[in-house]
Amino acid sequence: MAYLKYTTLDALKEYVPNTSLTDDQLNTLITRASKLLDSELGDNIWLQTITKRMDGYGKPKLVMENRVVSVASVSYCIRQSWFPVTVSHIHGVVVYLEESLPVGEQNVQITYTKGYETVPEDLQIFFHMYSMKLLSLDSYMLWNSNGEVVNKRIQGLSITYKTPSELIDQATTSWGIFEESFKNILDTYKNFTLSTA
Repeated sequence: MAYLKYTTLDALKEYVPNTSLTDDQLNTLITRASKLLDSELGDNIWLQTITKRMDGYGKPKLVMENRVVSVASVSYCIRQSWFPVTVSHIHGVVVYLEESLPVGEQNVQITYTKGYETVPEDLQIFFHMYSMKLLSLDSYMLWNSNGEVVNKRIQGLSITYKTPSELIDQATTSWGIFEESFKNILDTYKNFTLSTA
């Protein structure tokens, strides 16, 4: 299975040219920051083709969880028979169809490609900044064997983070690490679930 790294060792070195860290330390930093960012985004952003089942809502479109690059097939099921549907066009996360899909639970199947072949420039810049801030906090953090933050220590106080997303939210708000407009870069790349309520 492929994995798109958010940066390379050379690119990170270029971002911090005077660092005293070894290549191994920088690679560890990239791995740790990548896992935190993956968790925040809901998935790695690499180009991947997946097949998933979805509910039909009587509309001629499907809203996916992330940027759709191409669609191989869409079909719906009625009485255990599958019927293909022609894709009209794709716009961002929305796949528009030539006909409406029947209402039903998990009665639609789509095979599509999502993600990115290369890391978008704004996301890589965010990753570099986040990596450096993460490094500055490293002495306060406890990491598990998977390279995930499990605890943060500040002056004898211990705060356990249930998810890496909570760490990023804390880091981008009360710690003032990023301005809000820059933090919002991540919203473009996050997976999301469409609410039908």
